[in-house]
Amino acid sequence: MKKYSDETVMKMMGQTQSVFVHGVSVELKCAEDGNGPGTIDPRILEQMKERRSSVAEEGEPPIAVMRKRMIGTNYNQNTFPICTKYLEIDTTCGKVPGWMYYPVRMEGKRPCFMYVHGGAFFGGSVITVENGCRLLAERSNSIVCNIDYSLPPETPYPVPTTQIYESLNYLSSHASFYQIDEKNIFIGGDSAGGNMSAAVTQMDRDRNTGLLKGEVLIYPKLIFANDLLEGYERNLNVFELVEEERSYLEELTGIGSDESNERDAAFYVQGQYDLKNPYISPMLGKKEGLPKTLMIQAEYDGLRLEGEYYAKLLKESGVPVRMIRYCNVSHGFVDQIGLLPQAEAAINEIAAFINE
Repeated sequence: MKKYSDETVMKMMGQTQSVFVHGVSVELKCAEDGNGPGTIDPRILEQMKERRSSVAEEGEPPIAVMRKRMIGTNYNQNTFPICTKYLEIDTTCGKVPGWMYYPVRMEGKRPCFMYVHGGAFFGGSVITVENGCRLLAERSNSIVCNIDYSLPPETPYPVPTTQIYESLNYLSSHASFYQIDEKNIFIGGDSAGGNMSAAVTQMDRDRNTGLLKGEVLIYPKLIFANDLLEGYERNLNVFELVEEERSYLEELTGIGSDESNERDAAFYVQGQYDLKNPYISPMLGKKEGLPKTLMIQAEYDGLRLEGEYYAKLLKESGVPVRMIRYCNVSHGFVDQIGLLPQAEAAINEIAAFINE
């Protein structure tokens, strides 16, 4: 089942329009079946209207309900069989479950991509991203490992990043057993998972383990207090939206605001650590020596601003960085495989990044 045409995806892949933000080229990828510039993708707009009605009726739900709703809906888009292997990784912070996906007829060593799901530092699930991971395994002909790290607030920082870093070390040290090409290991994640991916990439550099060939940051959360970074300005005037849809702009761009940051920090850090710690706010860490980076952003997403600034810092530090902005979509769009053509196009770009 697919709610768009393959042609729409292919045309996005071939688009070459770009703008410069902070001196970094940002590629613009727009679906032809939308309503044009300055509008929200009609599929997302319909979802937002339904969600707004639900919140008005029920009020703010408890954390257990919010976690359940984060599972979301998407569809398997694989065209040939993908094997699934369950594993449990022993770490100093307990066992970490993981699901490994790889092509049935895989022969010889393959690149490995560790995926770290998002979820606002308290939710999200390996279930939500499974179809995306399986499609990435097919499109990149690689092994994708979907890590089920422990969630805050029950297990706050530094447990999640420690589990992810030690899981990365496990995959590298067992590369031969899993047919992984140990010279081609990547990490990536979305939102909170993008934060942890960026943090673990810096750990890998700082601890001289040198395991990672590259990182993919999908609308990552990179800093927990906007006033901590000199020169960074959270300017919402860059978001252009037609008048009849402007009532949704605050909802779309609220993530990354001071209020949102405080809520995220309360879940993840709980006042126990300095927010300037680069493994908490990767934006503030040293950028030199990091591997090549692919940044994927949504046009209507408050985290787009800090992602664009991080790309500037990476480029200034000599890190190869490519940034893609998908037009008309909002935070979380990559989860919607089969529903949004932009999600499938993003998976294709990640696959190309792995196989460069």
